[in-house]
Amino acid sequence: MDNLSSYDPREPQQQQSQWQIPPSYDPREPQQAQWQAQQWQTPPYYMQPQHAPYQGQVPVMAIEPQKSWIATVLLCQFLGTLGVHRFYNGRIISGIFQLLTFGGFGIWVLVDLIMIITGDFKDSYNRPLDQQPVMGGSRDWTTATLLCLFLGWLGIHRFYTGHVLTGILQLLTFGGFGIWVLVDLVMIYTDTFKDDMNMLLTRPVHIRPNAYPYTPQVKD
Repeated sequence: MDNLSSYDPREPQQQQSQWQIPPSYDPREPQQAQWQAQQWQTPPYYMQPQHAPYQGQVPVMAIEPQKSWIATVLLCQFLGTLGVHRFYNGRIISGIFQLLTFGGFGIWVLVDLIMIITGDFKDSYNRPLDQQPVMGGSRDWTTATLLCLFLGWLGIHRFYTGHVLTGILQLLTFGGFGIWVLVDLVMIYTDTFKDDMNMLLTRPVHIRPNAYPYTPQVKD
């Protein structure tokens, strides 16, 4: 405490302010050099690159999400002759051919529709469509869909799902003049059609490997 100088108001203001300046102050040095010497030196900050692979990381190419199954099947059902479902999945060239040939005279569109229902239709990245599985009753979703698509005017899909009375009505009215069958088909597509036990149709998981433009490799 004895080494500290006491404050004396009689001293000049400039002399008093010198006590507040760090001891390393040298009036002979340039002012900019003194300021740089007194600044805190922040530690270097390293930002890891966003896509830099780390040990054990599997490199996967970032591509757009899988296309919706329900959107694809509805586009193929109602606008298939224009190739809209293929444009939606990024298959532009084949979509143009379907547009020019009215869906391959209807045959190509029908093949696409069957492939979409059975889960074999792929997008431009060779990936299956995004369709969630459904755990329902004992009736199979794919079987009911194909029966409604080809034999709906006879009410076969309703006989298959246990709706015998409405199946007879559809048989007598040729599927309600086509309107009733179309409504049933859309309900099956959207997973709202139920069997006689008031349970949804069962659609299992389609196990398929994801397709990538290259084979992922793990670095040791």
